[in-house]
Amino acid sequence: MVYDTMNRMKLTLKKYFIPHEGNDHKPHMLRTEKALIVLSIVLLIEMLFLAQIFIIGKNTNFLAAVISSVIVDKTNTERVSFDLNSLVTDDLLELAAQLKANDMAKKGYFAHETPEGFDPWYWLENVGYNFVAAGENLAVNFTDSEDVVDAWMDSPGHRANILKDSYTEIGVATAKGKYKGREAIFVVQFFGRPAVVTAETLPITPESTQTQTPTVEPEKTKVASLQAEKEPLIVEDTFIQTEPIDTTVLAQTEVTPTVENRGTSFIRKVASEPKTTTNYMLVVLATIIAVALLLKVFVHSPVKHPPLIVNGVLLLLIMSSAILVNQYVSTLGATIS
Repeated sequence: MVYDTMNRMKLTLKKYFIPHEGNDHKPHMLRTEKALIVLSIVLLIEMLFLAQIFIIGKNTNFLAAVISSVIVDKTNTERVSFDLNSLVTDDLLELAAQLKANDMAKKGYFAHETPEGFDPWYWLENVGYNFVAAGENLAVNFTDSEDVVDAWMDSPGHRANILKDSYTEIGVATAKGKYKGREAIFVVQFFGRPAVVTAETLPITPESTQTQTPTVEPEKTKVASLQAEKEPLIVEDTFIQTEPIDTTVLAQTEVTPTVENRGTSFIRKVASEPKTTTNYMLVVLATIIAVALLLKVFVHSPVKHPPLIVNGVLLLLIMSSAILVNQYVSTLGATIS
């Protein structure tokens, strides 16, 4: 039975890919009727991709709800490839990232510093995350989570944050809002290494708190990621922002539940990488057509049947164009900081 199955598969492959007398030297994969089926599949894949980008992504919170965990996974993949430790997701870093993402989504800005002049460490210190090292990466208008990390890795400052060996923890969050007049997903990535608290550390008193004097450098923050370094914390150097966060931001902005983002299932990963998934399917189809086309051209055959070769070339051109269009659409207006 296994032999019969294998034999049928060989005959089918020969029928669809190899020109011979049995198929009149016309591989079925390149015949017009089969080429039209492949074209229909390509158009369907493209329609689903564009629908997810322009309809589903804009009218639901599904994409924003899955992107965070994928970014954490891909960030750790990049670190491991450079023999660095994987980062552990921290609740406080996630909360700080969520507050910052919500603030940007609500107010429509994209910068390391808020319009009021508060720097990134404002969010860390207000949630009680005491750190000796911290960093922040930002992104907006991306629709594919893999593109976010790829863009950061292509930027020296953001890459330095991702590959900084002193970091041990990470927190990523997203929020949907409007940026420059269009619906957008804001992404905040915080890195940190927590301070070691010893028994000798005294409790913080109101007299020991300090108020930040913000320094606004909007142009600088547009082109670089931020890092912060502190010596091990003691009472005199501990910073607590005396002005509380406006907690209504959480209620007024669509919030990504951070706890549910731990771990990435296959379905969640695929859903958060529409461009990557779509292009992967197109590449698989293009490879199948390319194999059939090469066999048609190079396998000895008394008749080359030019229309079949034209069918194959046209399909490859259409799929290549679709891949380029997907790349353009998925990063339209995308920015990192």
